[in-house]
Amino acid sequence: MYDSQNQIEKPICNDMYPGTIKNDQKDTHSESELQDKRKESRKDVNLTGGYISSTSGERGLINLINVSHSGLRYRLNTNRDFYPSSKMQIKFTLDDFPFTVVSREAVIRNINGPYVSAEFCSSNPQDGLSLYLEQGEE
Repeated sequence: MYDSQNQIEKPICNDMYPGTIKNDQKDTHSESELQDKRKESRKDVNLTGGYISSTSGERGLINLINVSHSGLRYRLNTNRDFYPSSKMQIKFTLDDFPFTVVSREAVIRNINGPYVSAEFCSSNPQDGLSLYLEQGEE
């Protein structure tokens, strides 16, 4: 991943790149500005999934808002003490046929109230997510 200002490469899932925490104060970036900075487009979804924290083993449910080849944004159903750079295993079922199950490790990059943005630590072209996202672009 490249930093848009400095054009330096940042490794995926690097704990040295902690991300940000935001509270309910006004964000200075509009949604369109954030979309322009992304290398890959995200597909809006309304899917339910689950997580397991890699550090505490805590489990819970999430509502996926959007997903891309490199990450996802979701809403936590309950308040949790997560922080940027926390890793977790994310699992969700796509709304395609045959209801493909995707399970990947992700690192939290941003938290804004109950909304969490996370980056996948690796890609798995065989889990069906790539095909699902490509079908949505047509």
